[in-house]
Amino acid sequence: MSLHVLLHHPVQIPALKYGGIERVVLWLAQGLIEAGHRVSIVCEGDGDLPAGIHRVKPAYFNELNQVPGRVRETLQVDLIHFHATPSESEWEPTKLPYLVTIHGNGKLGEKYLPHTVFVSRDHAQRHGRSAFVHNGVNPTDYDSSPQKDRSFRFLSKTSWEVKNLRGALEICDAAGVTLEIAGGNRPVGLRMRVAFSSHRWWGAV
Repeated sequence: MSLHVLLHHPVQIPALKYGGIERVVLWLAQGLIEAGHRVSIVCEGDGDLPAGIHRVKPAYFNELNQVPGRVRETLQVDLIHFHATPSESEWEPTKLPYLVTIHGNGKLGEKYLPHTVFVSRDHAQRHGRSAFVHNGVNPTDYDSSPQKDRSFRFLSKTSWEVKNLRGALEICDAAGVTLEIAGGNRPVGLRMRVAFSSHRWWGAV
């Protein structure tokens, strides 16, 4: 059965710089299209989206959502997938089956809607839940070769301590392999450590 899925992530897509969740949303949209579904994304931006993906501007979505059921009727949507916990005024008027994916760490005491999933087993357990779905990556966005080098990739927001670049460097040092670091600026406390090693910085990607 083919569905029309509305992905809700009302920020700039495609992302201009970092955009971790924005990339995940686009990869998910492409995967759904390959599986035979229709996909629209509630997002900002004026640039081109990958073939087959329709953009719904957040202002238009909010305008439709003033009347219960109008999002479903006007856009002919079967399911809405939020990428953060929506307010009641965002999801209840849609009158649609919904799914919520939590990508980050919740705040103390934060409440989650029943149909909420996390991105790993550990992530779910830390929030008192059990349901999780791993994020997917579109392999065509990256070069692949049968000849592998002895290096690892760190693709994340390097200035954000919870991403644990320091831990990744320690593991690679112990294993004697190079770490290719991409996704942000060089944290002050790690600049000299990387400068006098085999590890390499690539900056924001």
